[in-house]
Amino acid sequence: MRTQYGIERTECACSECAAFCQFMPGYLIPADLVRIIPKWELDDPDPTHDPLTWAESNLLASPGALVSQAGRPFRIHTLVPARQESGACIHFTAERRCAIHPVAPFGCAFFGCEEYNNLREQANHEALEDVYRAQLDRSSLYCTISEYLWRLGKRAPRPEVARATMQRGVTP
Repeated sequence: MRTQYGIERTECACSECAAFCQFMPGYLIPADLVRIIPKWELDDPDPTHDPLTWAESNLLASPGALVSQAGRPFRIHTLVPARQESGACIHFTAERRCAIHPVAPFGCAFFGCEEYNNLREQANHEALEDVYRAQLDRSSLYCTISEYLWRLGKRAPRPEVARATMQRGVTP
């Protein structure tokens, strides 16, 4: 069983969980990149194998989570899976399953219809701290990909917009 930040991944495929795949794919943490990006894209010296080129087709830069520190709101920019024309995650199949389930991003693999308790809240907090630190480290792969996609205009909608669309139950 995969664990991260002291919690176990969720395994549900109910319609409530699938709605996230359809409207609001979860965010990646830095550790997700080495799981999701094919090894040859990371290690091969061939210039056609490049994590940025792979990211162009597979990820989007998101304005990210709205958080607060000392009463001041700010966003932690995140990476999320790219979307199909319908707005669903590119890994969401016609059978309403995740095509990359074993390596699904943290924001997908550890959340869903399960009770959002203190442990999940703490894990989410720690995950966003890791993303924030990676965004501050301009040499990190996470920051490099995020800034590259942002400059290309490959951006996901703000999470609150995606959540509102999901709650209305309409195709984005």
